[in-house]
Amino acid sequence: MSEQFTQSQGIHEIRWLGCEVWLIIEPWGELVISKLGAQVLHYQPAGQSAVFWLNKSSGPLCQKQSALANNTDSVEAIRAGAPLCWPWFGPHESDESQPNHGFARIANWQLVNCVLQGDSTKITKLQFSPISELYAGLTLMFELEISDQQLTMKLVTTNVSDQPQPLTQAIHSYFLVGDSEKVTVSGLKGCEYIDKLADNSLGKQRDELAEIKAIDSIYKHTGDVVVIDPVLKRKLHIRKEQSGSTVVWNPGSMAKSYDILADHRAFVCVEAANTAHEGLVLAANQRVTLMQSVKVES
Repeated sequence: MSEQFTQSQGIHEIRWLGCEVWLIIEPWGELVISKLGAQVLHYQPAGQSAVFWLNKSSGPLCQKQSALANNTDSVEAIRAGAPLCWPWFGPHESDESQPNHGFARIANWQLVNCVLQGDSTKITKLQFSPISELYAGLTLMFELEISDQQLTMKLVTTNVSDQPQPLTQAIHSYFLVGDSEKVTVSGLKGCEYIDKLADNSLGKQRDELAEIKAIDSIYKHTGDVVVIDPVLKRKLHIRKEQSGSTVVWNPGSMAKSYDILADHRAFVCVEAANTAHEGLVLAANQRVTLMQSVKVES
């Protein structure tokens, strides 16, 4: 357990690293969720190191308030933890003035349901919704389930219109590692991928992905992966559902251009996603739940 929080067991609303957050302390460990973006910033299971990376060297994580709440154009998404990319992944396909990765990560959210258990063997459940509508025709909920050594994140989208609605999305998880050039991401061997650093050329992962430097690849992959970290001496078992792509990203030497002033070798992004390559379209009244879970093994 970390020593940075002195609060008692339960849920607390505090300011942390410049962000307004919910802090949850339970026997299973600690969890911090930002009110901006409903973004998981910190998850530390009892007896383990933190699971997510924080870009703390660049100053406060939350530089500006939500543009959607304040009706301004000055907003900076939080580059840390697990940002939610929705209702599109990457740049908007036809309007470059729209925010990169959509509205969810720059919106203000509210906690609508909370079930605390006080027991590491039982499941804590949290449910969040945006304070205001984000996108006409689609509604969004973010659900968390936490128990001993495992965090499950669910991005639940419902088409409430009477017309088909296209959707791309991702849970953009920055996983903390000892050294990205020493980890192995197991489970992608044999998968085709789109290499965004090579003009979206198509490749095939011949061996397990290892010695990660600069990478921005969208794998055609629906299964699980394991991040094997010899430096932190642990494995992160990452499972997903209703996801057609697994995205792996690290900026390498271009880190400063992304305002990453901390060591970029301290994280690897492994993202459960539905990208433009799946062509996901929700029919009227259809619901889809993008799920990503991470379980820590020493």
